[in-house]
Amino acid sequence: MKKSFALLALSDLALLMVTGFMGLMVEGAAGFVRHFLLGVLAGLFTCFVHVIVLVYFIVQDKVVTQSALHHRIAEAHARHMSSLKSRAVRLSVLGSMSIIVVVGVGAAIEVGIYASIHSALAFACIAVNAVIFGWQFVLIDECQRLVSQAFEAAPNAAD
Repeated sequence: MKKSFALLALSDLALLMVTGFMGLMVEGAAGFVRHFLLGVLAGLFTCFVHVIVLVYFIVQDKVVTQSALHHRIAEAHARHMSSLKSRAVRLSVLGSMSIIVVVGVGAAIEVGIYASIHSALAFACIAVNAVIFGWQFVLIDECQRLVSQAFEAAPNAAD
């Protein structure tokens, strides 16, 4: 999962940066439409990456919790996994909300929002998502180590 996530996160950050820099060079209606459509794509892709992280942690939490309920692993592992999931959910919601705000403000430029506000929010959103992706990568690594440790220490199912 770490390699897949790193690829998705880096691709998303590259897409966000290209979209942001294209927005700085918008001239005319055609440039605006290209930037707008790329912005919608970038927003959807960012949310997609955060949903992938959410699903990963929900599934891992379910596996560990069910294993703890059936006494295959220690209850402490389930509590730790629940804590990891909670942090990952908060980070994903923050990352998704940041891009939704940027896309919404960008869409509102035609009705009176200054483009400079949208630009500042967009580049702040890129930085926020870069930090969030870094934290999520650490959480994914910790999750993988926890699952490995929990099931290595688990009694054999045949016992």
